[in-house]
Amino acid sequence: MSEQDRLKWDQRYAEGAYQGRGHPSDFLRRQLPGLEMDPAIGRLALDVACGAGRNSLYLAANGFSVDGLDISQQGLDRARQRELAAADGAEPVCWICCDLLDAPEIPRQGYALIIVFRFVAAALMPQLLERLAAGGYLMCENHLQWPQPAGGPLAGPRGARFRLAQGEMDTWLQTWAQAGLRVAPRILEEGLYDEPDGSRAALARLLVQKQA
Repeated sequence: MSEQDRLKWDQRYAEGAYQGRGHPSDFLRRQLPGLEMDPAIGRLALDVACGAGRNSLYLAANGFSVDGLDISQQGLDRARQRELAAADGAEPVCWICCDLLDAPEIPRQGYALIIVFRFVAAALMPQLLERLAAGGYLMCENHLQWPQPAGGPLAGPRGARFRLAQGEMDTWLQTWAQAGLRVAPRILEEGLYDEPDGSRAALARLLVQKQA
């Protein structure tokens, strides 16, 4: 990413973007209770492109020790404010401002869970899988390229650059297998989904578990 990206996202958060989006991802909320977390690998989680921290704070409230990474210091500052306002006794999140593509500062090894929500970073995925503990989970959700349905535009970015092509996540799985990264797919789905604010989004969702 670039300094231009950093400035763009800092400006968006400073202007109040996503101010009303405090709820966690629906995909994360629904899938988290069903994950079989091995006590031996602990409950260390990484939230890549965490923004203002909605998913990081949800993980912390559910007993995870969380590292939240984002390029925007403004977004992380808002996340800290939300964390202080919650005062729910959860372990504090470690908020880290860093470039997520050119020089990501992934702070630790052995994560039990890594989430990447609505951030297109296919080249980063193998590195994230390497940082997962055996038995840990990688969960991704991205906006998807989709014909505009009747009834209004889809939520999310307008340009195809920030949306995955249909079938792209399946290609990821094939590439990882060829590279010797052993994962067991649990969920791979694409479609139109209702958002909590009443809009509709075209999304690709992936949940895999790393094998020993």
